[in-house]
Parts: sequence; structure tokens; C-alpha cells
Amino acid sequence: MRTLVEDERKSRLGGTWRAAGALFASLALTLMFAVPAAAVPAPVAAPSDPRAEFVEGNATTCAQVGLDVAIRVGGVGASEGGDAYVSVTTRDERYVDVAITAPGTAAGVVIDAVVVKGGDGFNLYTNPQVLPPIAAPPQGYISPLVGAGNIPRISHWFVCYHFDDLPTGSLVVSKQVIPPLSLPAQSLPTSFSVLVSCDSPGFEPITVTFGLLGGVALDAGTVLLDGLPIGTTCTLAELGTNAFPPGTVVSFSPGSTVQIGDAAGVHVGVVNDFSGVAVLQGSLTVTKVIEAAAGADVPSEFAIEYACTDGTAGTLTLPSDGGTSAPIVTTAGTYCAIAEAPGSLPPGWTVVYEHGEETSTTGLIVPVFETPVSVTITNTAPTPTPTPTPTPTSAPAPPTGADSADPELAPTGVEAPVAGMALAAALLIGGLAGLLTRRPARRR
Repeated sequence: MRTLVEDERKSRLGGTWRAAGALFASLALTLMFAVPAAAVPAPVAAPSDPRAEFVEGNATTCAQVGLDVAIRVGGVGASEGGDAYVSVTTRDERYVDVAITAPGTAAGVVIDAVVVKGGDGFNLYTNPQVLPPIAAPPQGYISPLVGAGNIPRISHWFVCYHFDDLPTGSLVVSKQVIPPLSLPAQSLPTSFSVLVSCDSPGFEPITVTFGLLGGVALDAGTVLLDGLPIGTTCTLAELGTNAFPPGTVVSFSPGSTVQIGDAAGVHVGVVNDFSGVAVLQGSLTVTKVIEAAAGADVPSEFAIEYACTDGTAGTLTLPSDGGTSAPIVTTAGTYCAIAEAPGSLPPGWTVVYEHGEETSTTGLIVPVFETPVSVTITNTAPTPTPTPTPTPTSAPAPPTGADSADPELAPTGVEAPVAGMALAAALLIGGLAGLLTRRPARRR
């Protein structure tokens, strides 16, 4: 199995993600610029961990990351657990740690990839140096960023691994649980059972039990069914499918009936695809608070724009006295960007956004899960500039006594330039008169 996985990865991983990366980049640009009359773009995923390959969009299976024959263990949100060979724990709803169990080490388990999705992208960890068995937990695998430095809550995660080649005359059954696109409206089963019946003499049907996260059997003793004669035909049947949520699809790969050959053992994957089941919805409300003194220029309404990673986008308006908007309904697990529409505020007004303990003056990116979310936007008008009151002026008192004599010098007010102009005119006239009366010099 190890050789098959390595060859498969070498042949497919590079080409698959070059094409997928271009497609997801195109979709991200479409989402950002297809919002009618909205200046705020939807939150976009961004690289968060130099150990990982950042990929826009979504992946739910090992085949989608170039590992068709790998065993998959995976969960929704911060779910944790594993199978007989691999154990996974989560921290703070954002960090994933992976360990190989003792039976897994004995079986030669090697982790091929860890995928952690949150927001509108996922991190793909494939470097053996950062994966078990070389890197022991806690590794702290995370999702890409959403917004500026925000590590989002895990949307879903999965681990792809392989172990030693199967011996001849053996059968391994694995379970792959494909999660819904968001949080499921109906709880998924916490365990799965597959009945294995083989036609070899003396074979008693065996029920193989798997955990919520899939993978191989929970009991290491039922992972490998060996000692089967060549030519034996085995049939597999999923039990309890009537309790699965509507929209679940069950399939077997390569099929529900297989024959034991004379080469390596046989691996059958049982897939429970929950991607089509109903999912939870979230809601977001915006509360507008107006702080303005009497006489301030308050707009008749305020416009707020929003755009979310699930494609929900638009503009809502609130009246001049503020209030709370009707709920904006989204898919649970999405992230929404919120900002005041350009030109919505008169010059000089300020804006503050609040969500829980987070505040900003430029807009917010908020997670919208199944619990209602509220954002408060406070608009403050500038303080009006007081109109200056003119100071009354009074006429000077008339002079009395000696002060009543007309001054001989230093005229004031408009009289000063007039007196100066008269003096200059007199000097000019005098100079001209002198020139006119001067006798010409006698010629010799």
C-alpha cells in the first residue's frame, strides 16, 4: 500500500493543485467583485503557516489532494478521536494534533497529508518533516487566515495515511466519512458498522465497527481479516443506514463484493457521503447607534454593506435614529465582512464597529455559526463649532480742556495718508518750479 500511495501522489498532486489553485483563485475573484453595488469584499483566505501549502476553496477527500488509495480519518469542526491506528485531538477549536498509536506503529503507519479547513481555504500539510512519525504532537496544524491575522475556527479537517502492504489472503475494510458543507442540521452517527460475510469454509460473519471519524476499525484485532483462501468471495453490507440523515449516499470501493486474489490482500473502502444533507443556518444583525448633538447634520438613513464567504452579500439601511436590522441569514460556519458604505456619512463623522470584545474603525470580519451574531456600529457626529458673538463698540468721548486743541502733528486714521500725499505733492511742485526758473548755462 505504501508504494501505491507514493506513486499516486507523485503522479497527481502537482497537476491537480495547479489546476485547482487557478480555479479557486478565479472563484475567489468572482466572489469579491460580483457583489452588486457593494464596496466591501467577502473575506478571503490567506496563508497562515509556512509548513503548509495554502489552497483556496475546499477539499473533503484524500483523492482531492492526490491520494486515491489512502485511509482517511476526518471530522467536522473541533471533533476529535480516530481509529485503531491514528489518534487526533483539537485545541481551542483552531489547532489539530495527530499521533500514531502503538498498533499503528506496528502496522507501519505513515501520515501522507493533514488538511485543515476554515473560512474559504485550507492548509495542506504533506512535508514528511512536519508529519508523524517524524513530527510528534502537538503539531498545531491550523487553517488559513481569514482577515488580518485571524485564525478561524476549524470548519473540518482530515488525515490521509497508509500502512504496510497487505499480505496475501487478507481483507481490510476502511470507512470514509465525507462531511457536509457546513454544520449538519441533524446529528451524524457516532459510529458505523459493516457486516463482512465470506464464503470460505468455517468463516463466521464479522461486524467491523468504526468511529465517527472513519478510518480503519476501532478494534485493532478486526482491522486485518487474514487467513482467507485464494478465491474466497466476501460481501459487505452497511448496517443501520435507515438512521442516516436524508441526503446521505453510501458506496463501496471497489465494490460491496470482492474476491481474494493470489497477489496482495484486498482493501475495501466504505464511503458515507453526508455532503448532501441539510445544514444549519446562522444569522447576523447590525445595530446602529447615533451620537449627535442638537443641530447636527444627521443623514436620513445609513447604509451598511456586507459580504460573506458563502456568497451572501448586500446592503442594508437603517434610519437616522439608528436601530437594529432584520437578521441576515447565512450558512453556519461562514465569515462575513461588514463596513459602512462609502459616502454614507457626512464629513467629520466617525465610526466604530464592535463585536464582543473586538473593536475597529475600518470594518469587521465576523464568524457566523449557529448562534446568532450581532455587530454594533456607532456613528458620532462632529461637535458643532460655536458661532462667535460680535463684541459691541462705543464711540470715543469728545475731548475736553487742553486736549480739545487741534493737534498740529501726527494726524490719525485716514487723515495720515492724505497729509502725507499733500506734503509729497508740495515737494514735487516745488522741485518742478525750481527746474523751470533755473537759468540755462552760458555757452562758450
